[in-house]
Amino acid sequence: MGTIPEENISLIAPDRNKSEQKIENVYSHITEKKPNALFVFYSGHEVCERRGQQYFDVSDKQGDALNISRLRDFIKNLLSHCSELFVIIDCCYASAINLLPEDPGVDNPNHIEFCSSKSRGVSYLDIAEKAHSTFGFCVISALRAAAACHEKMYRLKQNAQTVKQIIVFVV
Repeated sequence: MGTIPEENISLIAPDRNKSEQKIENVYSHITEKKPNALFVFYSGHEVCERRGQQYFDVSDKQGDALNISRLRDFIKNLLSHCSELFVIIDCCYASAINLLPEDPGVDNPNHIEFCSSKSRGVSYLDIAEKAHSTFGFCVISALRAAAACHEKMYRLKQNAQTVKQIIVFVV
């Protein structure tokens, strides 16, 4: 993936995208660009269920935009032209979610999904960091090219993160 220009970063957060339509606009913007690389990172609470559907538990105001089925459809629509796709899910029971389709129709070893916990496991808050899980702290440190990840004192070159470098750093 390399350096990600600021204009290619779309953040979805409860304090930025306070409605379903605003999040749908982010999806549309990304889909229209037809990116050849996409990095998706969710860090938060476990998946909850509303009206028989699974959602990332962020905000009721965000409607169906963070519905797991909606996110899967968004990602699936990008697979044909997205040569590098890296999805990280950092929450309790993360591996039960699977945002990448099981049969994507496109065989690509650069479509990768990382999870911070098993399907019945928990993602622990980093005691020192207090704002992120231990896993999330390591991912964010790698993305910032910092050498702060517990016992993994790798120094990544600033602005030179690739999917492979992030994987080596986190694992």
